[in-house]
Amino acid sequence: MDQMVARFHYDRHLDPMTDGEKDATTARKRREELEADGALAYKRLRGLDLPDFHARFRAFENPFPRFANFVLSEPTALPSFFVAEAFSRAFVPVMARRRPQSRSARDLRSSFYDYAHLGIGAAYCDVFTRDAFAAECLGDAPERVSRSRPIVFRDHDMDAFVGLSSARYSADLLKMPENVG
Repeated sequence: MDQMVARFHYDRHLDPMTDGEKDATTARKRREELEADGALAYKRLRGLDLPDFHARFRAFENPFPRFANFVLSEPTALPSFFVAEAFSRAFVPVMARRRPQSRSARDLRSSFYDYAHLGIGAAYCDVFTRDAFAAECLGDAPERVSRSRPIVFRDHDMDAFVGLSSARYSADLLKMPENVG
């Protein structure tokens, strides 16, 4: 994480590109990555014995731009991709403003794990917990993929976490056959 902070910090301060140019470059690279991933998946599917797939899609010579357009315009197409992108768009500028090796940069060390956790949790789970900073970076992305916003625990609020865990445990006990009547 320290190397990433340094890279983004120095890129931000030494790179002659404007923020708009950086955004356009990032968007272009995302589209290229999606098209390449789509081409790879399409190639694998064409190699399988799937008559329905071949009958339906053999006429499409180059479906990859349409695939990229769909994923980029429809949050529920690939929910994990969408929430991870939303987090990254908010997180990278914060990281770039931190001085390498500073205390504030070290505070971001857990953010890689937040990123990995939210890519699944915020995209696919009905109940998802997150710290305040990660939840702020995530914004309304979970709602845009038809999920609830995360439950936020502030300042290591263990009492709230234990309360939530106890409520979940109690709800599970009520569902047990011996308690249903």
